Amino acid sequence: MIWPPGRIASFKWKTFGFSLLSGAVVVLIFILISGAVPGDIPHYNEVVTLLFLLSSVLFLFPARDRLHKILFGKNESALFGDAHHLDFIARQFTVESLTMEVFPSLMQWMGVRAAKLAIAEGGHSHYVYYVYSEGQPVRTRQSYYHSLEELLLYAKQERRPLAPELPVPEEIRKLLTRIRAAYFLPIFYRNRMVGFLILHDPPDNKYADRALETFAGKAAASIQNSLLSSRFMDATAMDREFLVAEKIRKFLQRTEIPQIPGFKIEAFTGERAPIVIEFLRAPDRSDVWFAVLFAADRLNGSTAILLSSRLGSLYSLSKKESSLNLHKLLTHFRRNRADGFDRVDLCIAEIRPHENAILCMIDGPGFAVRNPLTPEKTIVSPGWRNVVDMKENSTLQIEYAGQPLLLFAAQK
Repeated sequence: MIWPPGRIASFKWKTFGFSLLSGAVVVLIFILISGAVPGDIPHYNEVVTLLFLLSSVLFLFPARDRLHKILFGKNESALFGDAHHLDFIARQFTVESLTMEVFPSLMQWMGVRAAKLAIAEGGHSHYVYYVYSEGQPVRTRQSYYHSLEELLLYAKQERRPLAPELPVPEEIRKLLTRIRAAYFLPIFYRNRMVGFLILHDPPDNKYADRALETFAGKAAASIQNSLLSSRFMDATAMDREFLVAEKIRKFLQRTEIPQIPGFKIEAFTGERAPIVIEFLRAPDRSDVWFAVLFAADRLNGSTAILLSSRLGSLYSLSKKESSLNLHKLLTHFRRNRADGFDRVDLCIAEIRPHENAILCMIDGPGFAVRNPLTPEKTIVSPGWRNVVDMKENSTLQIEYAGQPLLLFAAQK
């Protein structure tokens, strides 16, 4: 027991005085009923007992409970008064009911005015605080693991409640004082700390230790069940999204290679990142072709949608514009780029058979243009354009994330 002895002693004397007064009132009521009932009537004892029971159920017990709430507040009725503690132990709680019902009731029952309940989320990388103040949870906020790393590591090692009054290292005592923790209760599920409870003032209840121990066990089971459920739902959603994205990826990677005089073009197949490769002829120059490549560094539903939208935008631009060049294509896609977490890289190759040249432009760090004979050298850097002279037997290879996509070879 870590609570101040004076508070516990005061609580015991109040309880003893209230019980003594209640007993005296019960005896007085019984004496009054015995004197009021005539002694010569048949079944005298049975009548007195029946009248005493009726008066107790209808008047004495309700009056006692009412008087108890006036004198002691809600400490004896919030958690174990309205529902028996055995029922509390047997029930299973969700995290929502734990934080919004059980946690506030426990704080009221213990007479605690301010407290915080932290619950692990996101693979134990951070905790969510449920802040209790004066009878109800008032707000929640995230607290990352590293903000209390030293205290949490010590609690994991000790696996016991901590308080400034208990034997703890001076550094831990300073940490507890800094966060105004009169009591720090780690919540463990097996060997993992899935949460913790911080009381900012000591409880005013002699059964606080037992109640906190029970609460920690119930909270651990509820939090672990919530973590397992969220992981299962996330895994199911990811599996479903991956299957859809895989189908879209296979559809998007169907590339038709045109026959361009003076060039032999080869597209590499196999497992690779989500990529779209499209060839289109310049509407104002029949001998000029464009190879447009869109790529993303990961495969999911959002990147598949972005890639397909880029492809649709390319088709629309080719039908709408009467003339196309590399600068116009690049400006169009930069202007319509989505500013989001899923980035789509762009590579444009303008193929000029009459000049035996390819003008290349890269917008994104994933693409690279190399000569397969000298793969250590990069021909085109991201953000720059370069004209590659494709003389006889010259080769040019476009790669993404180190994987070859297109190979251009000059030929007669």
